[in-house]
Amino acid sequence: ILGGLLRLRGVLSLHASVVHLRERAVLLIGERRAGKSTIAAALAQRGHAILSDDVAAVTPDTGAGWLVHAGYPRLRLRPDAFHATAPVDAGPVMTGQDKRYVALSSRPDARAWRFHRGPLPVSGVFELRRDPERVAPTVERVRGADRLALLLGHTRAALAPLDPAAQARELKALSRFGEDVKMSRVCYPNGLEHTAAICSAIVSEAPSASP
Repeated sequence: ILGGLLRLRGVLSLHASVVHLRERAVLLIGERRAGKSTIAAALAQRGHAILSDDVAAVTPDTGAGWLVHAGYPRLRLRPDAFHATAPVDAGPVMTGQDKRYVALSSRPDARAWRFHRGPLPVSGVFELRRDPERVAPTVERVRGADRLALLLGHTRAALAPLDPAAQARELKALSRFGEDVKMSRVCYPNGLEHTAAICSAIVSEAPSASP
């Protein structure tokens, strides 16, 4: 609902987890069950703060290029990822579901599972893609028209149809966003045993400044 409302208000709203890396933020996008929250949780366990899970609200900024705004101090994890990272349990997401909420701390001195309250400049977008034929994670740059197509595929659904003028503005903004930030694709094999290597690849490739 929140993602749809943001689009109606003219805010770029992407289905993504957002992580604080190198004084900026990166967005983790991917298809359902690609591992967005799982990788975000693994990065949080390693000391990288979380801004948002599930919804990334992105706005243009004159000085910073693009800002992504903080959501709420929780992550949602499936049982396997939850037990693998052993975070603070904040209860079930919904009755009848097996996902659990993870509580994030707003204390700046917390060494893990931190929540970053304020907005941050966006330096990059990582698409997470499972590939059972891979033996190890690989990272490749997303270029050209593929950048806009990728963003369009991971835009949150609007609660009501956008009028033609709003659609045109959103398309223009998504195109600019895709040109302004580094976009990469992380392909990796199935299995939680690859989580550490995926995190290392993302941290290594994360830009320290917007390109």
